[in-house]
Amino acid sequence: MIQNATDLNDLTALNGHMNLVLIYGPFASGKLTIGKELQKLTGYRFLEKNAINKAPLQVFPFGTPVFKRITGRLRLDICREAATHNVDLITSLVYLAGEDDNYIKELINAVTGEGGKIHFVRVKCAEGVLLKRVSEKSREGKGKILDPDQMKELLYKSDITSKIAFVESFEVDSSKNTAEECALQIMEHLESNNTS
Repeated sequence: MIQNATDLNDLTALNGHMNLVLIYGPFASGKLTIGKELQKLTGYRFLEKNAINKAPLQVFPFGTPVFKRITGRLRLDICREAATHNVDLITSLVYLAGEDDNYIKELINAVTGEGGKIHFVRVKCAEGVLLKRVSEKSREGKGKILDPDQMKELLYKSDITSKIAFVESFEVDSSKNTAEECALQIMEHLESNNTS
């Protein structure tokens, strides 16, 4: 099992570095469910995208430039502080190739600048599975995309399925594996990465 601080008073006693697991992939690919399963396996804290979105959504519409700027800064600040205080963390996002490259680089600098290490995990999922999942009831009331037509438009007009070209990513396929299986694969990858 990977070690993790359980009390903020114990943080200064830890040796080593903070681990940030950044799970990325398209909407409805299962990032949230995989993240929760990974949290159970590792004991890492899980910074949910929905939690980051909650306060800004009370003021600004989802996806607007100001909404994206606020949520991006919030995630960045929390990840930087987690690295500073050696709190292992999981978070997720939808990566827009090209558009989000500078933000990813900023996140890398924020975490590694405080001695942390980022593990990128790309969630792949077949298009048919994404279109089926996007309208599931479990997604309602959470500020998530629910319309298969909107999802199709995003898949064809925006690049939300690509690998981040300038980092090394571990890949899992949520259309072929359950969330539990994906989380186990990620944990095994983390453990081999932390011992090598």
